[in-house]
Amino acid sequence: MKTQCFNVSTLLFGVALMVAGVFISGCLSDDRFDHKPPSGQGSILVDNRSSRELDVFINGVQMDRVRARRWRAYDVDPGVHRVVLDERRGDRNFRGDVDVLARRLTVMDVTTDPNRFDRFSVLIYFD
Repeated sequence: MKTQCFNVSTLLFGVALMVAGVFISGCLSDDRFDHKPPSGQGSILVDNRSSRELDVFINGVQMDRVRARRWRAYDVDPGVHRVVLDERRGDRNFRGDVDVLARRLTVMDVTTDPNRFDRFSVLIYFD
């Protein structure tokens, strides 16, 4: 009888580990962006998590606007690109160079900087 209890405990522990693994891997991967860059290109994806609309400029060219709490991808050639994010009807902005890799998303996660009213906090990562 003792052996059966051990086997049931082991089984329950294994199931708990699998559930935890699925939960953790689901939290670490960001599958909410369903955009795939075209062949030979990469994409700059602006994830506007602020409460304001953003005017987006890439290499000095104005692109489509990103509404509040929305995202938009811009397909570009691989390399370094100058990006400016300007709050529509506001004072906040961001400007910087971002690297773009072929077949990858360069995600710009935009939030309001809690320490400075005049700028955004932008986390840049590859997805």
